[in-house]
Amino acid sequence: MLASREQELIALHAEHFSRIYKYIACRINDRERAEELANDVLRIVWEKQPTEPPGVGWLIATARNVLGNEYKGRSRREQLMERLAEEARVQAVITNDDEQQDSVAEILSRL
Repeated sequence: MLASREQELIALHAEHFSRIYKYIACRINDRERAEELANDVLRIVWEKQPTEPPGVGWLIATARNVLGNEYKGRSRREQLMERLAEEARVQAVITNDDEQQDSVAEILSRL
């Protein structure tokens, strides 16, 4: 038989998961990720071990914090991709210049 703590979490999930999921899903437009983040909110409840089951206000505030972390992570990934793209462009320019210099050197040596 499940311990009372597990039963409370299952009841909390049944009662509030859809609300948390909808709150998150309408802000990130990614169903799978929204489900993961909603489960993260419930994981946080599990880890914090509150003496009483949290209310919907606490859950939404936690979801807001989880969303904030998601936004920060997305921003960091976008910045990284931009930086890598810029480095690739710079490297391509450097590589092309070296190739051009080699071509010019080869032509000059033939003369």
